[in-house]
Amino acid sequence: MVHQTLISIQNRIRRFSIGPIKAVFATRYKLKIRDLFDKNILIDLSSIIRLGGEKEDALFFLNMILKYLWDKNLTYGAYNFKGIKHITIVEDAQYFAPKDKSSQTKISSYLEDIALLQRGTGECLISIATRPNVSAEILANCGVLITFKNYMSKDFLSKLLNLSEENEDYLSYLEEGQCIARVNSIKKPFLLWIPYIERHWLKRGDVNRKNKMILKKFKEQDERISQTTNVSNPKVENSKKISQSERNNQHMDKNFIEVAKMKYFIDNMYNDDTNTKKEFNPQNYRKCPECFSIIEKAHKNCPYCGSLKKI
Repeated sequence: MVHQTLISIQNRIRRFSIGPIKAVFATRYKLKIRDLFDKNILIDLSSIIRLGGEKEDALFFLNMILKYLWDKNLTYGAYNFKGIKHITIVEDAQYFAPKDKSSQTKISSYLEDIALLQRGTGECLISIATRPNVSAEILANCGVLITFKNYMSKDFLSKLLNLSEENEDYLSYLEEGQCIARVNSIKKPFLLWIPYIERHWLKRGDVNRKNKMILKKFKEQDERISQTTNVSNPKVENSKKISQSERNNQHMDKNFIEVAKMKYFIDNMYNDDTNTKKEFNPQNYRKCPECFSIIEKAHKNCPYCGSLKKI
């Protein structure tokens, strides 16, 4: 059974290494995931279809990106919440989180989980669909709902917008640039008019040229950082061995230290005794390899997931 399972996994992965989707993963332009969420980036999933892939391949790629976003938000948690930290916009959401999918399987998609569970982490999700055939988990957690002219599913849209039956026909009367909006802070829906703004459409060559420029800047930035590190830490012939604590300091991530400070502040919030209160030291904290929570090294097991693994 194990041998057959390994063969089936290899067959599934092979299409991403030798099939038409190889061009997506085997590329000379390398982009780190941590840089992906710190920049304004547009991902065109239709390029996967043009390469010969299917809708399932585009869904796999989207879930792969959302998985990293999910892990990042879980790592930060809801500490030091100051509003929106990141915005994710998904167009044609009915293809990636359809309405009927939740009835076919008990496993939810990352798109549904982000809409349901990660609002408190500062993540904002904007789902755009041509029809309201979107997962009920996403629609139920919409703080703002906007609909344009529509002739289909007017009963369902009226319930979402809190429109009465006598005003249901207004959905078909909307003109170009008009929409009906529902906001949680306002009891009744209202009409919005958006002025027409003329713009020039981008060509594919313009997009490719801009992407090369951005990737070139990323590469130059990485080289500049590596050069600065080499200058600040010159090699000495008779250099001493680096201790384990110094090696940990070199590899310590800034985000790790920030989360550890939050953890230290929360743990000592009600401790007024200055004699028992210890000074903050990032070396006293570690990251759980299972749930990625920041915990004290004094704990033998993770208090959140119960893991006994050590780094």
